[in-house]
Amino acid sequence: MPQSRNPTAGAALLRVLWQIPLYAIPFGIFFGTIFGASVRAYGESYLLALVFTSVIMLALWLVRALVVPVLARKVVGWRGSFMNEGLLYMVSSLLAAFAAAVLVDRAIIRGFLGGPQRVATFAMYAILFAVMMTAIGMVVQYHKSSIEVARREKELELARRIQHSFLLESFPVRPRFEVHAINVPSREVSGDFYDVVASQTALLLAVADVEGKSIPAALLTAMLQASLRTQTTWVTSAAAIVSNINGLCCRREGMQQFATFFLMRVEEDGRLAYCNAGHNSPILVRAGGGRVLLETGGMMFGVMEEAPFEEGALSLTAGDRVIVYTDGITERANPAGEEFGPERLGSLVASLPGDLSARQVTERVLRALDEFSQGVEPNDDQTLLVLQMRAGPAADGAIV
Repeated sequence: MPQSRNPTAGAALLRVLWQIPLYAIPFGIFFGTIFGASVRAYGESYLLALVFTSVIMLALWLVRALVVPVLARKVVGWRGSFMNEGLLYMVSSLLAAFAAAVLVDRAIIRGFLGGPQRVATFAMYAILFAVMMTAIGMVVQYHKSSIEVARREKELELARRIQHSFLLESFPVRPRFEVHAINVPSREVSGDFYDVVASQTALLLAVADVEGKSIPAALLTAMLQASLRTQTTWVTSAAAIVSNINGLCCRREGMQQFATFFLMRVEEDGRLAYCNAGHNSPILVRAGGGRVLLETGGMMFGVMEEAPFEEGALSLTAGDRVIVYTDGITERANPAGEEFGPERLGSLVASLPGDLSARQVTERVLRALDEFSQGVEPNDDQTLLVLQMRAGPAADGAIV
């Protein structure tokens, strides 16, 4: 017999085989009691129950392993429908019961189906038998599904807490600049992340957006953040750090994931060096109202290990703001399907008063997004980071 290519289906079949004698016991007792309540009646009834249970349970296993996956892929609305699966299993059980009756009539008890009255009686019991077997199967399946859902929810909650602990809630504030960031996941865990690393004279700020969502994306964001932080003490070039992290992503065996990444280094004197690895172009809003897109860099992570990355440089002055965001911000849609868009984001930030803090800027942007969407829920993670240059000294209570 060729080895099964589906270990899960094979394990399920083994479980069915050892469960058959157990499931046959209550049915053997039920019918043995009806047909005489003697040792012989119980023995014969258990033998019949064993045949019927075997045929029905094997039929249900075949339906579950072969038919249900096909229907879930090809029939709209089938997946997750408890009623659809219940009806399918009921019909399958009835057909299997009649197949088992024919087997008993031909090989075990001659004349088992002899005559219309016997067939009618068997049909009644077959329906009862099929309903009971289907009910038992559905209850077991529902119980297993409930346990699996609870386990996944617990894992997601743990992952959410771990990921949340990696995201800063208090940010460094220096005499010349301040920063604030926020992440709003669309699910329990996010495929976005931000980080701010402070040195004596500079801030290193990063925002990333990993392809996909949930646990795999969260794992990659954790790896990106760890790689970033291990390099901040010995690599000063933004492009070099980005190149090193990309190489690490490309060398991950057995899993191909992509991510966009933006990294910038801001010196105390306002010099800014940055590298954009396929990320949405951050917007530099000048104090005088002009805008600059920070586009210099290279391709997204995970495409090519030796991909080249360039470094852009410019100078910031008092009143300048840099807005770094993920596509969950600009692709937030309203009921008409219109997206917020980078142009609207840039105009919004340029219109805000110059005396607002970085935190207040993020709050104003998120409020504008909610008003624009008019109740339409976001379908992607939203991350926003604001860097703001100022002329005065750090505010009282600033974290240095």
